[in-house]
Amino acid sequence: MTVVASDLWANRFFPGAKLFQGLRVTAGDADWKAGDGPEVVGPIEALVLTLSGRFVALEELRGDGVTTMRRRAAQYPGGTSAHGSTSR
Repeated sequence: MTVVASDLWANRFFPGAKLFQGLRVTAGDADWKAGDGPEVVGPIEALVLTLSGRFVALEELRGDGVTTMRRRAAQYPGGTSAHGSTSR
């Protein structure tokens, strides 16, 4: 999964680069991290889903950068609502 996360991080086709711009992203269950800034921490699977534009695991992400990332995700179909819950 760390290889997938790294590929998604570098791939500008997927929204991950925009969602996490200026943020530090860290997998809590794998040896993977990227970026700089306020931290977003979560399971590698939740990070890969989010990096690829699948927002079904946003509730698993924590840290000082989550509010910024959720605000950005709300601009995409299936992102978060104004109240921070996941659209399904």
